[in-house]
Amino acid sequence: TVDICYYLDMKPRSVQKILQFWRELGEQIFDPKKRGHPRLMTQEEMAFLLGILRHSPDLYLDECAEELFYMHGVDPGLSTISETLKWLGWSSKSLSKRAAEKKDYKIYNYIMEVGVEEPQRLVFADETAVNL
Repeated sequence: TVDICYYLDMKPRSVQKILQFWRELGEQIFDPKKRGHPRLMTQEEMAFLLGILRHSPDLYLDECAEELFYMHGVDPGLSTISETLKWLGWSSKSLSKRAAEKKDYKIYNYIMEVGVEEPQRLVFADETAVNL
């Protein structure tokens, strides 16, 4: 066990516990991810979900559900997608105020209206604080 501790950089107690489990269970070491209730999404659907999130990490859960429906014909609930992402090790993101207010058509309209003005004529006000 001393060699194992040295080469794996593990504490002796951890190595002893693992060896004890090995002696008790033999080769029946279960993968904890294979236990419990079966996953509602297949491996292929989970891989697709991870792929679209790697490509566009700012997608919302409902947009992920739409993509899954269009590409795989499945209609998972938002909670199913959320739990699957947690199970796959992805942390949840929180929606910032800027992201909540972001609408593509509003951005386009703003650029079309403001784009004709000279930059020197533009004045922006911060509405987060008021000095009285």
